[in-house]
Order: sequence, then C-alpha cells, then structure tokens
Amino acid sequence: MNLKFKRYVYYPLFLIVITVVFASAASFNIKYKLQQSYITQNIKLAQQTGLPKPTVRIAIINSYSSTHPCTVPQVDGFVDFLAQYSKIFNFDIRALYMETKTHNTTPSLMDRAAQEAFHFIKNFDPDIIYTTDDNAARLVGIPASLTHIVIASGINRPAYSYIHDYHLTPEKHRIIFVQEQIRLDNFFQLIQQNYIFIDKAYILIEPDNMMTITGYYMLQNYLNEIRGKIPRYEVIRIASTADLRAFLQKLNKNDEQNVLLIIAAQRIYNDKGELVPKTAYIPILRKYNHHFLELGGNPQFCRVGLAICDAPSFDSMGQISGAITIDFLLKKYYHLDTQVPKFVTWTNGVTTLAVNEKRLRKLGYYSILNHASLINRIY
Repeated sequence: MNLKFKRYVYYPLFLIVITVVFASAASFNIKYKLQQSYITQNIKLAQQTGLPKPTVRIAIINSYSSTHPCTVPQVDGFVDFLAQYSKIFNFDIRALYMETKTHNTTPSLMDRAAQEAFHFIKNFDPDIIYTTDDNAARLVGIPASLTHIVIASGINRPAYSYIHDYHLTPEKHRIIFVQEQIRLDNFFQLIQQNYIFIDKAYILIEPDNMMTITGYYMLQNYLNEIRGKIPRYEVIRIASTADLRAFLQKLNKNDEQNVLLIIAAQRIYNDKGELVPKTAYIPILRKYNHHFLELGGNPQFCRVGLAICDAPSFDSMGQISGAITIDFLLKKYYHLDTQVPKFVTWTNGVTTLAVNEKRLRKLGYYSILNHASLINRIY
C-alpha cells in the first residue's frame, strides 16, 4: 500500500484547533482572520475566561506523498497557523499520506488507501479531520463528514460540484471546502502592461487514460481562464518525460513565436517507467525550452525554476484551513462568540503571482520585472 504515517506532537507547546462550518452552498471570505491583530485578540479573550488549556487531536489525511509540492506547503501552512495559538491550545496532530499520485494510483488501490485512512481515524478519534487535495476529500473527507468535522483543502473540483453530486447538506455533513481555483487576472494584467502578446497557448496535460480528477478540473479551469484572452490554444497530451522532450524539440524546429506553455499535467512517467510528479518537468524545460514563456499552477514551482505561476498559494490554503479550525475550537472550548460559518460551503486560497527572475532573463522576458508591484513573490 505504501501509505505513510507521520505524527506531529506539539503537546505542552502546541495548540490547535478545529473547524468552521457553513450552511448554504455559498462562498465566504476569511482572509481577515489571518491577520496578527485578530489572532492576538482571540488569544487574549480566551485567556481571560480562565478555562483550562485543552488538548486537541487533529488528523491530516493527504492525497499525495510527504514530499509532494502540493502537500508540503498546505500541511506547513496549516500547522504553522495553529502554532500561533499554542498559548491556549495543546495539540496532537497525526498525518497519513495516501500516495495516490505515485503508488496507489488505481481506483481499487485508492479505495484500499481510503479504508486505511478510516481505520486510522477510528483509532485516533480526532476532533478535526483536515484533508489535502481532491482524492482525500472525496474518498475520506466527504464520508467522514457524517461523523466528524472536516476541512477539505486544495480541491480543484469546484465545491458546488461536490455539494451537488454528493448530495451534501448542512444537516447531515459537517464539511467545509477550501478551493484551489486558478484565476489568471494578475498574469494577463502583467503581460498587458509589458506589451507582451501571446498568440498561442499549449496546455500540457496527461492523456485521458492517465488523467486524475485534479488534472481534469485543472484543465477545465485553464480553458475557462484563457478563452477569449488568447487567440489560439491547443491541449497537448504528455505521458512521459520523453514525450515532453519530443514536444519541445518539435516546437523549437517550428520556430513558433509568442507561445505560452501551461504546465498542467499532474504526473508523468520518467525514463525508468516510474510515475513522477510534475516537478520532473522543470529540468527538462530548463534544458529544451529556450524562449517560450512558462506558466504553472503552484508558486512553489517558481522556486525551483519555472518562469511564472499565478494560482492560489498552497500555504495560504493551509493557513485558511487553520483559521477555520481555530474559530471552531474557540467556540467549542472557550465559548467565545466567534462567527463560525455553517457547514457545506467554501472559500478560496489566496492567489499568488510568482516569478523566477533568472528564468525570465533566460527566456527573454526580464522586462516583466519592471512591473514588480503586481508580483507577490520573486525567486
């Protein structure tokens, strides 16, 4: 099964919390609850109650591995946010990794991994369940929400689709979604201000027989964002690193100009026939792409060499999930009059526009940094 388990123990010095819930199928905004002033105020109010410091158990169920570039920042953001409340909460966090991108990739193996997660939840009996990405949300989070409070972070499938198709109701299901919905407004504003014209976009995605739920909804997301803004686009099916090299070599020979490469494939096979995440794209792009602008859906990829990313930051989705959790805990353990949304609703991660300065220079797009005020992160 290759399931990985990790325990985070933050007992006397850690803290933590639980979830916020929503009722109707409508979104809400929680960004203000990430501010330090709001956090300080909550801690002060809790301390003034004179109530004993509770210990809270939180189970983290991750769709992917402990090193996956989508998993790590979500978990870090979640745990780091909770740590700010260590003065008023003790915290026992345990994490399980379902490995559905690399090992447990078939429906039957995913179902087995989900059963292992349910066994883990039953034995641990957490106060809150935090899931990351779609597989953990649909296979574990939604069914578990009948008996536990669940925060499902990093979902690419729209929350309203889950709510409709799984018949989720606030009377039965205690779940809140944090969406990873990509919006490219900042990207298009950036290239417009730099007088950069994109004539054609190539969206690199897996073939249908390799397509994941995340990949499918990410593709739909990108198509919705570029229609009407880029004159032409083409979906390129990439199954392996060899396919990627061949595509880039062909593109170079065609001498196309004003091209945007959108990196959307979730996993591909390397030269050894092993499934690897899309970070495997980066060294190939660095070697074979010399002048085409690159766009990714995770700001972490700019850190390792991709030109531009415009998408919700994964650490923000973790922090927002932590803020929802804390609100619930403040109400449960300290009886504070915290505004807790009702179950079965959603919010969105904070969109981040990131660039890699060295990569932009190499591709001939260094002028983009002339409008650095639009950029959130420069690597």
